[in-house]
Amino acid sequence: MKRLLFVLLLSSAAFSETAVEISAGLSSPNKGLFGVKYSPMPFSYGPIFGSFGNYLDIGVALSYHFFGYNGPYIFSSHHWLNSNKGPAKNTWEIDTGAGYQLVFKDMILIYAELGIPFFIGGGKVWRHYESGRPYNRAADGDIILVSLRTGIGVGVTFLLWQ
Repeated sequence: MKRLLFVLLLSSAAFSETAVEISAGLSSPNKGLFGVKYSPMPFSYGPIFGSFGNYLDIGVALSYHFFGYNGPYIFSSHHWLNSNKGPAKNTWEIDTGAGYQLVFKDMILIYAELGIPFFIGGGKVWRHYESGRPYNRAADGDIILVSLRTGIGVGVTFLLWQ
C-alpha cells in the first residue's frame, strides 16, 4: 500500500499541475493564519501556523481538490496547541471539513472553509478550544456537542509546471 501511494504521488499525472501556495487568513482550520502548501493536484499539503494569541498553534494540513485549483476541496488538518492555561497544556486538534477556493489570473487565491474540530489533551477529548483552554461546557453550563471552525483568507500560487 505504501508503494502504491508513493507511485501515485510521484507519477507524471500527479505532477501535471503543480504549484506552491502561500496563504494568510482568519481562523482557517486548513490553511491557518499563515500557511505554505505544496500542491501536486489534486492534493495539497504543508505546514501551517495558526495563532498569535494566548497559545501556540502549529500544524500540518492535507487537502483533496475535486476540480483542481478552482472549486471545492475537503481537508484534514492536525494542530499542536500549546498553552499555559487550562487543564491541558498540550492539546492535539484534529479538523475535518470542506472549503471552496478561486484562483484569479493564475496567481491570486481567495478561499472560505468550514471545519469540525475536536481536541485531545489532558487525558480527555474536548469539543471546543478558546483562548488557550479546551472545554466541553459553555459558561452557562450547556454541553457543547459540536464546534464549527470557519475561515476565510487570501493567498498567492506559484505554478511550478503544467
